[in-house]
Formats: sequence, structure tokens, C-alpha cells
Amino acid sequence: MTEIPSVDELISESRNEKKLNRKKKIIKVLLTLIAFIIISLSIYLYFNSSISKLNKINVYGNSNISDNFISEKVFNSASLFSLLDFGYTLTKDVESNPLLKSIEFNYLSPSELDIYIEEYAVLAYLNDLQGVLIETGKLYSFNEFEPISLKELIYISGYDEEIEYLRLKDALIELDDSTKLMISEIIQEEKSYDKYYAKIIMYDGIIVYSSLTTLNVLDNYAAIRSALNPEHQCIAIDEIKAVPYSFSCLP
Repeated sequence: MTEIPSVDELISESRNEKKLNRKKKIIKVLLTLIAFIIISLSIYLYFNSSISKLNKINVYGNSNISDNFISEKVFNSASLFSLLDFGYTLTKDVESNPLLKSIEFNYLSPSELDIYIEEYAVLAYLNDLQGVLIETGKLYSFNEFEPISLKELIYISGYDEEIEYLRLKDALIELDDSTKLMISEIIQEEKSYDKYYAKIIMYDGIIVYSSLTTLNVLDNYAAIRSALNPEHQCIAIDEIKAVPYSFSCLP
């Protein structure tokens, strides 16, 4: 026969159960509080440690925009708690450079960042106008750039209109890089039939006369030069047939 608990026993059992539940809730709150404190402390210690700070930047693909320029912009713009905000701010800041075509970021870790740069090519410089011509056909003054080397750039003289910059850009982009390295100067020599006609001074001293539209014939300059009459110092490129011929241009 099952024994029926008394009222006092039921009341006592109910009280004990409530006490136990209360203890469980208190322990749960304490454990949650301790976990919160530990996590908060860990985050604080992490963001105040060297491993959370950006201290190494690797820049790839740049030739005219220096590593220092990019690195300074990174460290000046970096946000401590948000790498995403940092990247957005950095992009807006660096994109003010006229040479920048594109930029990508690869976060190797919170302390190390890879930056991949794609630049617009610098095609030539116009010393008379204190500017450099880039592959977009735009002319930018020297003071808009950090110092860049002019040693390997073609010197342009005479051309001073926006449409002329575009014609020069189209002509120079078609040339092989090795050909551009052989050209010292391009001087405008306007003709009645061709406003953009050019006198090209090569680094070996040979003078070439050509329309900008036939300038790409110089990609075969080595072959042209080897076939040149030793007594001739000048080359002209036929504007219609795009065929070079040599002649003596000594006074």
C-alpha cells in the first residue's frame, strides 16, 4: 500500500526544490558573468597586443607608386577594431593618386597585409609643361606625384593640346616597351598635311620623321637600323605605305 506524503512533507519538498532552482539560477548567472569577463578581458588584451596591430605590409605590382606612399596611407588610415572600415578608408585615400588603376587587399592576418597594385603606365614627360602623360591620355603636373624617375621616359616637345595628348597616347601604347626605351625625344614638326607629324630622336643619334599613326613601324627598328645606309643619319616613314627609307640629313 502506497504511503501518501503529509502536507508538511509536500511543503518542505516544494521549498527545497525552489531553493535548488534558485541556486542553479545564481550559478548560471555567475558563470555567464565570469565568461563575459573572461571574453572581454581576452578581447582587450588581444587588441592591445602586438599581434592585433598591422605591422607588416607587402606591396606588389607597383613601379611608379612607391611602397612608402602606400604604407604611409595604410598606417595613417588603419582602424584598430575594423579591418573592413580600414580597407574602405584606405581605398578612398589611395585612389586619389592619378596613377592608380586598381587596388586589392589580402589580409594574411590582423598584423600582415598584402596589397596588389595595378598602375596606369607613364608614357612620357613634357618638361615645357612640367607634366607627365599617362596611358589614359591625361597630362598631370609633376607636383601631383611623388618624385618619379624620368630617366626611362620619352621627352615630348611641342604638343600642348588635349587632342594631341590623346594622339600621342594612342601611338605610344602601340609601341613595344623595348622600342620606347630606344626613343629619347619626340618633337612636334607640324606639316600642312599632318598637324601631329613628329621628329623622333633615337638614343643612338638617328633621327626619324614619322606621322604618329606610323610610329609603330619603329618596333622593327633593329632591322631598319641594320639595313641603314652608313652614310645616312635620318629615316622617314612613308605615311601611306608605312615603309621606312633613309636619307642623309647632315647640313
